[in-house]
Amino acid sequence: MALSYSFANARALVGLCDPQRMQTVRSNLYYLGFRDTIRVDSLEALDATLDSLDPDLLVVDLGCGEAEVARLIRDVRLQRRTASPFVPIIVIAQTASETQVKAMINAGADDVVSIPWPSDYFDRRLDLLVRERRPFVVTSDYVGPERRQHARRGAQSIAFPVPNPLNMKTLDRRKREDIAAETEQAQRQLNDRRIVALAGLIARLLASLQWLYEQNEVDVDHATASLERLALACRETLDRRHPDSRHAEAVVICRAVLDEAERLTFAHARGIPPAVDELPPLLDGVCQAFGLDREHIPVTPPPRPLPPPPADLDQQGC
Repeated sequence: MALSYSFANARALVGLCDPQRMQTVRSNLYYLGFRDTIRVDSLEALDATLDSLDPDLLVVDLGCGEAEVARLIRDVRLQRRTASPFVPIIVIAQTASETQVKAMINAGADDVVSIPWPSDYFDRRLDLLVRERRPFVVTSDYVGPERRQHARRGAQSIAFPVPNPLNMKTLDRRKREDIAAETEQAQRQLNDRRIVALAGLIARLLASLQWLYEQNEVDVDHATASLERLALACRETLDRRHPDSRHAEAVVICRAVLDEAERLTFAHARGIPPAVDELPPLLDGVCQAFGLDREHIPVTPPPRPLPPPPADLDQQGC
């Protein structure tokens, strides 16, 4: 497939653990015009390189480890890395099961491509990424390209366009400073959306905990898992607080919620019946601070069974 544009001005970062796959991808990228391509042969090297440059395309090998690759993609999308959270990400797989493809997509990858591929196949996939990249959505458990046919719950789940560096540097031929300015503005928007999405999660967890503590016999393991997840949500929200954010003042309430979560967790660990009088006013405070509709957050039990809280919030919904 002969493209009508060149990737000569775009930078690609390629992390492939298999030499044969590396050669195939390298050859395809060179044919398409990529001249600024950084190649690494391990996930550790890719991890380190992401903190030293900002690529316009990230290509990563599923063979480097499914869980590790998924974590890397989530870190990029959640703004935990120096690289832009909007960088197009393609996962290369020798063979990938439906479950593995779903895991990569759920982590926030733009595409999963199986190798070997037919002639021009990679070219067509990349062309779609340049011309028709999906908008992003931000929820409490996902940040990345929108793939659902039906709308997700919550205002922050509304899809919005994000900067596409491949499009900007090939079709639009935008200046570097213009790309940087637009990307910075979009990152602030993503951060604000994530804060509100986390606030919704915090409110739902507070309501669920309120229900749990109203039962005659409290399921301590269930309550502890919910409290740990609540603490994780509060910590991320506080970490995202920025003076320029429109939610800078609202985030303050999350400190009080975190203190309460830690107090209740401590009480459970010591076998002390906890006082839970602060949960209702904290729930009301979160709703008021972030403009959430309290009536849409009913006091109901959390989903069962509730697995142990993950290291990252985005691996588990509520």
